[in-house]
Amino acid sequence: MKTINLTRLSLLFCFSLQIACPGDSNNATPIDAGTSDDEGDDPIDDDEPPMVTEDQELVITYEQMPVAPELGNADDLFTFQLVLRANGEFETLHRSVHSSVNHVIGVFNNINNTTAEYTYDTFNALDNSQIKFVPIEDGYISAAVTDLYDEAFKWRAIDGEEVSIEDGGFASFELPFELTGSEAGLGFFNISDDGFVWLSETAPTEALSLSDLDDIENTIIFAGFAQDYKPNALSEIRYELFTRSIEEDCAGVRDGFAFLDDCLVCVEGTSGVRANTSKDCKGRCNGEAAVNECGNCYDVNETPAPEDVDLGCGCGLGEPKTVYADTDGDGLGAGAAESFCPQEIPTGYVENNDDIEPDCATNDTAECGACGQLACDGVCGSGAYVDECGDCLAAGEVSTCSGVDLVVDAWDLAQAMSIQYMFVDPNTCLVAERCVSGTGDRKLLRFSTSIANIGSEDLMLGRPENGNPLWEYDQCHEHFHFEAYADYRLTDNVGEQVRDLGHKNGFSVQDLDDYDLSDRPCSRRYSDANQGISSGCVDIYNSALECQWIDVTSLPNGQYTLEVNTNPQGVIPETNLANNPAKVTFVINGDEVYVSSFENVGRREQEDTRTVSDLPNHLQLQEFQCDDNMDNDGDNLVDCEDPNCRLADGCFETSCTDGVSNDQDDLVDCEDPDCAFDDACYESLGNETCENPPVIDLSGNGTQEITLDMRVSINGMCGGGRHLFYQFVAPADGQLSLRDLETDDLYFRIDRNGCNSANSACDGWERDSADFSVNVGQSYILVIGDHRFQARQATDRFSIEFTPDQNLATGDICEDAIPLSFSSNDLSQPIEVEASTIGRLNTSTCDPDASGPDTWYSFLAPGDGTVTIQGVSDNFDTYLTVYENDCDILNNLVCRDEDDQDVITLPVSHSRRYFVVADGFGGESGQIQLRLQYSE
Repeated sequence: MKTINLTRLSLLFCFSLQIACPGDSNNATPIDAGTSDDEGDDPIDDDEPPMVTEDQELVITYEQMPVAPELGNADDLFTFQLVLRANGEFETLHRSVHSSVNHVIGVFNNINNTTAEYTYDTFNALDNSQIKFVPIEDGYISAAVTDLYDEAFKWRAIDGEEVSIEDGGFASFELPFELTGSEAGLGFFNISDDGFVWLSETAPTEALSLSDLDDIENTIIFAGFAQDYKPNALSEIRYELFTRSIEEDCAGVRDGFAFLDDCLVCVEGTSGVRANTSKDCKGRCNGEAAVNECGNCYDVNETPAPEDVDLGCGCGLGEPKTVYADTDGDGLGAGAAESFCPQEIPTGYVENNDDIEPDCATNDTAECGACGQLACDGVCGSGAYVDECGDCLAAGEVSTCSGVDLVVDAWDLAQAMSIQYMFVDPNTCLVAERCVSGTGDRKLLRFSTSIANIGSEDLMLGRPENGNPLWEYDQCHEHFHFEAYADYRLTDNVGEQVRDLGHKNGFSVQDLDDYDLSDRPCSRRYSDANQGISSGCVDIYNSALECQWIDVTSLPNGQYTLEVNTNPQGVIPETNLANNPAKVTFVINGDEVYVSSFENVGRREQEDTRTVSDLPNHLQLQEFQCDDNMDNDGDNLVDCEDPNCRLADGCFETSCTDGVSNDQDDLVDCEDPDCAFDDACYESLGNETCENPPVIDLSGNGTQEITLDMRVSINGMCGGGRHLFYQFVAPADGQLSLRDLETDDLYFRIDRNGCNSANSACDGWERDSADFSVNVGQSYILVIGDHRFQARQATDRFSIEFTPDQNLATGDICEDAIPLSFSSNDLSQPIEVEASTIGRLNTSTCDPDASGPDTWYSFLAPGDGTVTIQGVSDNFDTYLTVYENDCDILNNLVCRDEDDQDVITLPVSHSRRYFVVADGFGGESGQIQLRLQYSE
């Protein structure tokens, strides 16, 4: 993917503090008090004394930050502010933070070990909400501003310095004022890419991660909406210093942040009005142009184009069409005429009625007889073919053509599809470049475009500059574009275009990755300065980039096909233009998009077997309507027959106590499997709480699959809306692997300190899959969360697998204990063995912190009597442990003997099994001479 720098690389400047500026964004840099009054700053008068620091505040804004894709909400764009005042107060303002995952809002003071968190009732922080954190003697208190004060939402529309932070990075600056109280001496503020700011004594050398929030000393963390963010071209992080003024802003608020926008309307601050909303959809202040019911912008007296209105089948979709069944897939129809609106036409129907051979895909009957095929050489069935250069070659003849050959990869196109909403300002370049069909809130279909050169020669575009005929200077963006790079086309079920907006101008055409051609490795010759695509390389524009979308505002639900075509005008000489387009057929249903097929995937896919079933789960077509008597997803299951509809109204037993079969399956109340987890029919498994949850036995080999009971207690704090609990003991040092087997929506966490910490920590969660390191003998609580869980959802499944850090050998664990036996001829004959613990695991549960590598032995008592056990070593302190029963329920009898002499005298019962663990004290390892003596 392209690496997009958020900012001007030379972002660090020196201002009125007159301290030398370092050149690195990870070094500390002073910040200016501001000189402009346009955004609420005070003008600076060098003849007047400086303002007191208590009147200053530092504002940091995160604009359109996408969350990490693995969290499942990569299309949510987060916009919020952090405000830190010199008096220690802290505010976080949430303009738009539509989250579906756990979040962190609060102050974490690791100087005095205090925490103040604010938790919303839902996972989504409310739009235009503001939380204030006020310092008190022993920490902070927090509340919504509207609860503490009679204040309106005060968004600061700042125009300060833009901060350059890549994923996982940070930027560090000198704090422009002194803080008092416990914060005194923290002279640096450090901006994380993940939505929090931390104060420190000195400039840090590395980033602070979310998992570190509780572990860093002499630090205060201010978290506005801490997530794992992935900065991209849409993102922006800025900071600015404000000094409070006695003057009123345009809203009449002293020390306010409202200002006059382009239309001289008082906006932002406490006004409740966003900037430039007085403009009409054509960008004119108080203009009369308006967006019609189909989302298109027209003046009052302007007549809308036919494609911009509803003619009976939906906006821009025209009138009902007459179609015919294409039974053999050759694009020709036959049989009786049928009428459908374009978005409702079933797959396999076309507008013509021209098929003379409804059961043959060739239609060469006149030349070659029934179902015969005429080859390019004019001979029926000869096998001749057209090569990449368009030449007709005989069967078996190898092509020698060479040149550039561009393809669009349909897999990359399909796997990144999503629906996203964006507010489009009238002044943006998006309108001029026809990337959107209107202003205001727009609904966009986003996707990634990968354009590869599978030809034998390089595509050479050269340096973007005047005089190069392939490049055009874009006045709006103020840089050169390769305008003929790719076009987008959205069509309905019969191939009629429903959206003609959208194209990809190549502003940076270069070698970004190898296209995996065995005969053409990527040489990586081209970059920003000298642009092109080498043979075997691919240029990638990810879905987060500007104009990587089709505007689908007001487009009705239904099935469509997206076609992305590179070099659409053929301005680049190629050996083959026919393979340039990639097509993805998909279904839009509200805010969801489902892919049903994709084609023309380029040569990288010739050895690849990926299909729709390999796409992420949220893109796989589902039965999206459960009462239309139609098979929406092509699995031959209709409505309630389809598992996708198991929770839909009419398919689910909505009441389990009314004596009625609500879903018409003739099963009533608790007889219906839908009611298995209803309160009236439910039998608890005991894992709704952390106290004494079910035990998972990890002593066996292989992977276990566990079915989850969905009726669980609500815990909206962390990891999703609902939790389940299990417990386990690690049989050895090793790795625990957890995988979601059904919904791709589970969260996993293990708590190492029992129930006291099971609900207290908000970090440590992993989505869909998780791998944890565990230590032998340690007891853990496994917590599983899922924000989708509803009481009526029956089951989910996950797998759990334990892998020891070393390969197990005989005697490493209890289940593989080395058997010992007394002589049947002479029970008084002792058992003597050489017990080596070198290279063994540490698996004893007696005192795992004191012991080291150990070896397990077992014996059956030959009678009721006494067994004396002795362990001797010449070079280290030995340590013996004895258990009874079996490996599932070990009963610890002794850890060493009471006189500290490694001699244990143990009463035994006839035929009862005992385990002896030869160990070393303090983690030592070596050879132990083990001796067992039985006496009656």
